[in-house]
Amino acid sequence: TDPAYSSTLTTAVASGGTILTLTTSGAPVANAVTGISLTIPATTRANTAGEGALVISSTATQARSLDIACANVTGSIITLRHGTATTQTGALTYLDITPGANLTLGAANTGLFVNFGTVTTPGANAITGLYISIPATTRANTAGEGALVINSAATAIRAIDIVVDNTNVSGSSNAICQLRTTAATLSGGGGGVGGWLIDLSALIPGAERVTGLDIRVPATTQGNTGFGLAALRIQSLAISQRVFDLEIGNTSGTIASIRYNSSPTPVGTLIGWDIDFQTSLVASANSIIGLRILLPALTRANTASEGALVIDSNATQARSIDVDCANVTGSIVTLRHGGAATQTGAITYLNITPGA
Repeated sequence: TDPAYSSTLTTAVASGGTILTLTTSGAPVANAVTGISLTIPATTRANTAGEGALVISSTATQARSLDIACANVTGSIITLRHGTATTQTGALTYLDITPGANLTLGAANTGLFVNFGTVTTPGANAITGLYISIPATTRANTAGEGALVINSAATAIRAIDIVVDNTNVSGSSNAICQLRTTAATLSGGGGGVGGWLIDLSALIPGAERVTGLDIRVPATTQGNTGFGLAALRIQSLAISQRVFDLEIGNTSGTIASIRYNSSPTPVGTLIGWDIDFQTSLVASANSIIGLRILLPALTRANTASEGALVIDSNATQARSIDVDCANVTGSIVTLRHGGAATQTGAITYLNITPGA
């Protein structure tokens, strides 16, 4: 069928080049019904634009190039698959959306739009917007490759934007986004596994701010009790590996800061940093260090408000330091030299100076 027009078409109604209507052929029962079947031979033709088993070339400026209206209540609507046993010989792209240099952007663009928001009665059925499954490839961990790769050259817009309406995320994870593994055994190559890697090291920031991870929670009235009730929660089952490891390159400034972004009035007890090794930990003869601070061999002069530990309190009655211990022998507080040192001047081990 060649519906080509010999002259310019002027019409005010819809036109169809080829229309296949199988909906009036009676009840198909369980029989297979194929509207169009395209089969081409095993050509060795190069992967070329404008060629293929099905080519749609549209010069319409608004009308859709492909529109599928279905009535499926189960199964797959569109499937891309290999029909026979095939050995891959190069990179494969199953769906390529490339506007290319022919498109001059003039408005918002969406490469792939999956909209289930108009489903009026989803009930308790699982709805998956995008599901990606890849085989057990032995391909090395390589940048620009993966089950999902987003390569954005945009200089301002977001690479990923997620807007959710979750109000009750049930289940043990209580997560809107979750990274999880199967019961797989690590290969033992020494590289380990990283759950989420945010690498901004190749960026040339200049004097601009760079934030690796920004977590914001609303003004919840959730009580300050129970594990996991926090803006950031880390649950580790490791028995020796560090739970938190911070590697820095700062040469000035503040490395970690706990502060208020407004001026609230306390209505209860506040704890800036709570290290609890009493609850759940079985006491033993092993060394347990609550907080350890190590400084290099500084030549900095003896200066007020400077040191390995500085406490600056404006409280008029509350204690700056309170030690509650249960020692029945030994030393509770010890000031000592950790290594061999030669005294070069007067030393005061504990200086209590109310000052002016």
